[in-house]
Order: sequence, then structure tokens, then C-alpha cells
Amino acid sequence: MKVLILGHYKLDRLLAPLLAGGATDVVLWSDSDPGIDTHGASFQYIPMDRSASPEDIVALLAEVRPDIAVPNVSGEGEEQLILVYAQAAERAAPHGPLRWHPPSFAEPATDKASFHRVARSLGLPVPDGDVPATPEDARRIAGLLGGPVMLKEARAQARAGVRAALTPRSLEAVLSGHDLRFPLVVQRMCRRACNSPALRG
Repeated sequence: MKVLILGHYKLDRLLAPLLAGGATDVVLWSDSDPGIDTHGASFQYIPMDRSASPEDIVALLAEVRPDIAVPNVSGEGEEQLILVYAQAAERAAPHGPLRWHPPSFAEPATDKASFHRVARSLGLPVPDGDVPATPEDARRIAGLLGGPVMLKEARAQARAGVRAALTPRSLEAVLSGHDLRFPLVVQRMCRRACNSPALRG
């Protein structure tokens, strides 16, 4: 059985059950070659392109021709590939080797603005806030929330694109920054009880 693994996060934990399940050929699409022991299975490393499109993934599937493709997303910098894999799985044959969440799940999972809207509509506990499209909207929302706020870019990698504005002056500094991308989420800063029902608003 030929297996294509997309990403190397905690690969040792993933590889063992795949080998036990009959994998004889392992192809790793990753940003580095971890130099793993495949216990006798053949191994091929293909360098990852984190800016890959769904079409690139479909082309990779056609090139490698795996029996199964396993998205292994959790490595830092790979978060936005969740949606790319979903779109690629949808474009590939319905019963092809890549099985993944549908885009309708992957979209809010990779977009903080979309997630904020969906969670709020379902009554899930999220901090008070809204999704501005412009700096002027962000100022207005922050003013309505009062106090410290967090500004979170909708599509950013883990620990990136999140800025705290503790005062009106720091809010202006964040909003005047040239690297801020809209849309984003402006939320009341939670210091302790972020899951409090009072924050469901």
C-alpha cells in the first residue's frame, strides 16, 4: 500500500499505525526531511510548498498515485492548508485517496472571522466582538466594546496576526500598522473567564 503523508507533524505517531496497517511505500510531502526510520518500507521525500493551491495538491496526488493520502496538519505554518486540502479532496475523485473535511467545515476552521460568526450564531461562548472590514469599523467596534480589545486577522497562522490594544493609543498604533490585514475580528479581551455565559452576547 502506497501512502502519501501531507506534513510531518509528530510523524512517528502517525507512521507506526500506517506501517502496521500494511503501508509498504511512504511518500512524505513536508517542509523538511525528518530522516525517519520507515522499518523497511520504501521512502520518498517531496519538499512542501506551504503556498500550495488545491490544484497543486490534486497534481501531487496524480503524480504520486497513492492508495491513501493522509493530511497531517498541525505543524506551525500549515494551518491554512486545512482549507486547501478540503478543496483538493472535493476536486479529486469522490472516492479518491484524499479523505478530508468538507470545505464547509474547513472554512470556519481556518478563518477567525468566519468562526466568530458561526460560533456566535450557534450560541457558542465567544468573547463579545464583531468583524470589521476597515480600520474605521474596527475603531467603532472597539469603542462600543470599551476597555482592552484583541484584533485577530481572519486568515493567519498560529500565533500570528493577533494584536492586543490595551488603550485607545495602542489601538491607533495597531490600526495604523501597515501589516494589518482585513477582515479581522475585534473582540473584548478576556483575562480570566473567557467561556463565561455572560460573554455569549
